[in-house]
Amino acid sequence: MFVKHLIKNAAFIVLCAAAAYLLIQFTSLNILVPEIWFILLFFFLINTITYWLMMKSLGERPALLVQQFMKSMLIKFFSIIGVIAIYSIGINPDQTKPFVVIFILTYFINLIFEVSSVMKMMKNENISNPSE
Repeated sequence: MFVKHLIKNAAFIVLCAAAAYLLIQFTSLNILVPEIWFILLFFFLINTITYWLMMKSLGERPALLVQQFMKSMLIKFFSIIGVIAIYSIGINPDQTKPFVVIFILTYFINLIFEVSSVMKMMKNENISNPSE
């Protein structure tokens, strides 16, 4: 199941990279930053790690999958804040606004992908809300 998710995650990132490439090539949007490739790699890695952690918890205590998902969202949130802070303070302060906009947009697109993956996992494992 992890390998299947890894392939889907990679395909999703490649699709996002293709869309970014087309936007860069065929539009004159000033909002695109050259670090788009870093953003996509960041989300690929963080998704892979958090999905692996959820799979690990699924094997140990399936009822806690929702709790593990929320923990992974918290880890992602603080990672995103850290990356944005490092970029805006040290790497390229002049491009902070476009970087943040692209980063947050990518985050929301990625969030849709991740939530659908986790919902599918919960459905396959017959996991309902633990408070029921």
